[in-house]
Amino acid sequence: MLRKLLILPILIFAQVICGSANEKDTKLIENRKKPILHIITSGRTGSVVLMRAIEAQGDYSQSQGGERIEIFNEPGAPAQALITVPELYDEWFLPTSQNDNKIIAKGIVNISKKRAVCIKDNGDPAKLFLEQNPEFVKRDNVNFVFLIREPGDVISSFYRAHGKFEADQIQWINLKSVMEIHELVSKHTDNIKIVFTHNLIARPSQTMQEIMGFGGLPFSEAAMKWESHGEKFDGKSWNDPKHEDKIKAMHKDAACSTCFKQMHAYEKNADGTPTFSEAGPQYRGTMHAAYKQFLVAYKYFNEQAARQ
Repeated sequence: MLRKLLILPILIFAQVICGSANEKDTKLIENRKKPILHIITSGRTGSVVLMRAIEAQGDYSQSQGGERIEIFNEPGAPAQALITVPELYDEWFLPTSQNDNKIIAKGIVNISKKRAVCIKDNGDPAKLFLEQNPEFVKRDNVNFVFLIREPGDVISSFYRAHGKFEADQIQWINLKSVMEIHELVSKHTDNIKIVFTHNLIARPSQTMQEIMGFGGLPFSEAAMKWESHGEKFDGKSWNDPKHEDKIKAMHKDAACSTCFKQMHAYEKNADGTPTFSEAGPQYRGTMHAAYKQFLVAYKYFNEQAARQ
């Protein structure tokens, strides 16, 4: 009898310890999270091709028994448009697109419990998304990549894509906003990497390996060439909120890409400043004004990159 009484507390203690361990295991499973790679850019930087390359890395990983990477292209655009150009909202975005950034962030976090995520967003929409989701910025599994291109090339590329450059279009390629995002994010996390477009184009494998490694994602040289999505691509696999015709107009080249390629070169003066000679005279004043504004941010990113 005495022996049984001595053994009983030991059994109860063991059950408590095992119970605690099981509870801890359950919490670990619930809190498990995969990497979120958040690409922030001014637009016209080759960012969609970078996103396509990351998607290809995930597809290759899945083919080898690993996991694919969930892609979100410009998730913050609908909320931004609803504020600044509500009259164009229906023309640009699907009726099913989500325009509540808090709901979008919650959905991304939930997906990251199952698989890695790559987000790509531009300028003012990216800034609004992060301002409305301060807790998202602080998450330790979110890794921010700032993709930066020389601002004259960004502006010329935008003109080349749209055939005009007006003041109200600056919000979609606002490098100043990208700088402000970097300042905001830097207050809450060190998970930040600055990448310049010219390095991505000149050394694609090395730069991709650095990006994937920074994001905690597997890299394979075999995935550096990928299959074209084709001209009928509708953007659904990118969770793109835009109408199919807008996706084709904006992202056709990237969707049909099969690797990184040289980008279009634009005319510059002897001191390296852009001439914007490709643009109509009525747009050049706005383009030069935007260049001066963006140049401050470009110099900022060069200084920050030297410290990373």
